[in-house]
Amino acid sequence: MANRDAEAALLGSMLQDAEVADSAIAKMTEDSFFYDSHRLVFKAIQTLRMQASAVDLVTITEALRTGGALELVGGASYISVLGNAVPTADNWEHYLRIVEENAILREIVKGAEEAKQQAQTKNRAAAAALLRRTLAVADEPTVSETAAAVEIREYSFDVSPGDDPEHLLTHYIGWASGLTDSASEYHELAGLILTGMALHGAKAIFGPYPKGLQANLYGLVIGDPARSRKSTATGFARDIAEDFLPGSCLSNWHSPEGFMQELAEQSHKPVLLSIDEFAGYADKLHHNKYMAGHKERLCSAYSGRIEEYRLTKKGAGENYRFTADDVGLNILACCTPGALFGNLTLADVQSGLLPRFAVAWPEGRPTRKPFYQLRDTKTTERNIIIARLNSIRQWAAPGRQVVFEGDSLELIDVNTKWIENIGEHDEALSFMVQRLSPMLVKLAMCISAGRKNVTAREALVVTPRDVRDALPILGRWASAAERFARELTASSHERLVRRALALLRDMGGRATRTAISRALREPADVLDRVEATLEERRHIVVITKAGTSDDPKRKAGRNITEWIMAK
Repeated sequence: MANRDAEAALLGSMLQDAEVADSAIAKMTEDSFFYDSHRLVFKAIQTLRMQASAVDLVTITEALRTGGALELVGGASYISVLGNAVPTADNWEHYLRIVEENAILREIVKGAEEAKQQAQTKNRAAAAALLRRTLAVADEPTVSETAAAVEIREYSFDVSPGDDPEHLLTHYIGWASGLTDSASEYHELAGLILTGMALHGAKAIFGPYPKGLQANLYGLVIGDPARSRKSTATGFARDIAEDFLPGSCLSNWHSPEGFMQELAEQSHKPVLLSIDEFAGYADKLHHNKYMAGHKERLCSAYSGRIEEYRLTKKGAGENYRFTADDVGLNILACCTPGALFGNLTLADVQSGLLPRFAVAWPEGRPTRKPFYQLRDTKTTERNIIIARLNSIRQWAAPGRQVVFEGDSLELIDVNTKWIENIGEHDEALSFMVQRLSPMLVKLAMCISAGRKNVTAREALVVTPRDVRDALPILGRWASAAERFARELTASSHERLVRRALALLRDMGGRATRTAISRALREPADVLDRVEATLEERRHIVVITKAGTSDDPKRKAGRNITEWIMAK
């Protein structure tokens, strides 16, 4: 089940056009090819593109010669044959589909053979799991079709139809997504925080907030340490904040008096506190005596209340007073689940600070992008974003009233009233979602501010459309808060079980136990318990097969244990 001509035509197209090579590399692996010679050529092309090198007959021949693989693929003459296999690269996607289809058929045959072997050893569960997996492979679209579907499903903020073709948040997400393969939810939160900073000066005055509610936001980005790129995503926002508002980024680590002194120096201005590892910061807030009272200051700053800090030096009798007046404090923090939930308790959430954070914690992760396909940060798009933020900042700085048009406030109330009854069922969740109502107000303000020509009005007008466009974002934050509460109340073993299952899912539903162990970094006895739990719940089927050995004197190597997702 292979088509030599299609494989040769695809490789020939990649040798003719670097963009075709990059696109094909992003959608397939060497395993998609049947012939070993074609796998070696594909790997050589992939290596050259990772080095940002040109790909043509000369460079690929030299790369294969240097790697000692030129004769294995048929020599320079065969590379020349590949380069002339097609007149143009225009039909490369057609060749790709043929190659992928044959690769899937080979995978089906392989899966059926493995299921047969397990059935012959009377391992019914493993045989059934392998058959289900094989049938799932048969029903799946090809890799290129899946990649296209993922691209469509990936979240990108989309405003309602109207006369606003380019919302600021859309522009920011598009720009940031071109620089890294972080989840779009990270860029979404970062873009909203930047918009809230620019909007400082505009206040929503109503019911619970007689002195006005600002659009400042606290955001918490959660992701695994390996490939989430959370620090990269938040770093973009921090750099833009420093460019459009020089001096607006506060120190990462500080004493309470140092923090208040910094805020006092930024009175009537927006600031950003960017925290690379929130777990350590939260641990100090909740457990270090010298940070006593700091949580309360952060809670007060969320609503824009005036804060005052008095310091008396012992012995000298000197008194110092720092007053932070109308400071728009924004927080953008990162953390890994393992570090955060290892120390947090329900009491920490009940203190009131964590519920003020909008949580971005995507369930999956986007398709990996090779670094050589990512654009440079010094682009026109970046300058446009900074210019728009500056325009909003200059407009809002003197002070702007927020006007809620039509039934905007009623929409906010209707879509957040469910929060009032959630405590009857889940105490942790009730605390984590208690601030969603003011979050939705702030969200709607930022959505309104991001629309074109917002600065042409005397006031910031929040329309029902703004609220409706904010609701999907709030829904993501509510889902992340629910997940946060679930992890908070789970045991360490339960959290590890969930991590292992999520990891297996990211690996395509099948992986060796060794690969899982390396990713989790847990000892064998801990992994034994995780494996037993997953088997007991019928989430996985474990199969063991004889390994191969590189030593010709040994008939076989160490046995290989694999986990296969059963559901």
